[in-house]
Amino acid sequence: MDFKDELHAILVGEPTGGKPNGFGEVKRATLPNSNLAVFYPVKYFRPMADADPESIVPDIPVSLTLEDFLGGRDPVLEKALSNSL
Repeated sequence: MDFKDELHAILVGEPTGGKPNGFGEVKRATLPNSNLAVFYPVKYFRPMADADPESIVPDIPVSLTLEDFLGGRDPVLEKALSNSL
């Protein structure tokens, strides 16, 4: 989102797999009696202050198929490098 907001980047590809806003900066603690490790977030990140979408949708949607993957092709990169943006 920083590239899009600050540099006016064009996003190419598939929607992200998760929400842009969420908890992070994970800390670790060890419970004293069981010695189990517990991980917990300590900060909420909100790069999209005016919304809370399910994912970031690209400006130019391009899907990657199994055939592309198995064939070693990258249609997202090809689209980004083409003159047809």
